Amino acid sequence: MTSPTGPGNVTAGRLVALACLCAASLAFVATSAAGADQLVPAAAESGSGLSGNGAVRVVPPARPSVAVVAWSAPVDGHVAIVVANGTGSAVRVRSVVGSATASSGARTVRAATLTVVPSVLQPFEQALGSVQFRSKSIHFDDTFRFDVKTGRVRSRDPVGLATGSFVLSPPGTGAVAQTLDLVVTNDTSSTVRGRIDLRVVCLDEAGTPSTAASGKVAHAAVAPGATTPASVGFTSLCPVYVVAAQGRPAR
Repeated sequence: MTSPTGPGNVTAGRLVALACLCAASLAFVATSAAGADQLVPAAAESGSGLSGNGAVRVVPPARPSVAVVAWSAPVDGHVAIVVANGTGSAVRVRSVVGSATASSGARTVRAATLTVVPSVLQPFEQALGSVQFRSKSIHFDDTFRFDVKTGRVRSRDPVGLATGSFVLSPPGTGAVAQTLDLVVTNDTSSTVRGRIDLRVVCLDEAGTPSTAASGKVAHAAVAPGATTPASVGFTSLCPVYVVAAQGRPAR
């Protein structure tokens, strides 16, 4: 699904319809007109699958699909993205291809990522990632479009894990401007073994992504209901953020 930039409106119906809308407002595709910006809470109860202290301002696609619903301006060629599953079925995100077109239309640059976290999305869940373009090949006034390629969910795919107990460090100096310490919980029914991947998208005051960062727990063995500590470092300050994690079930 291609995700273009565009404004829009959200309308309210009668009282009964409004009540239904409120109940389903967390499922952004079902409640928004095409192109309308909408704040989606990042807490676990939102159904987004994300956690953190912020809310992502999304741009829903024109029809139910798996699409990039929020992205940042480029920072050193990196564009932070939020992918959402607006369909009624679980999907595996295989890749995200981004294109940046100059305002004149004379230049289009493409880049792709094979990794978003989590890579398997249940209906209305969201994933975090970053698309890296060639250095200095894109500009702030470019128009960005994204195409998300999906596949069937496989038994060996990673599973999303819960995150919480966030502690953000004071601002620092040097290569790491700030650090987010957290706890990853295996809220699945199977032991997770091996590497746990983490992605964080920092948000500005409007809820728009600004940067993305990644982290990992290199060697984990986390039983159902157990936890493990983790940490993610940022090259710039990240006072508002959303977080996602995933790991592979032990065979």
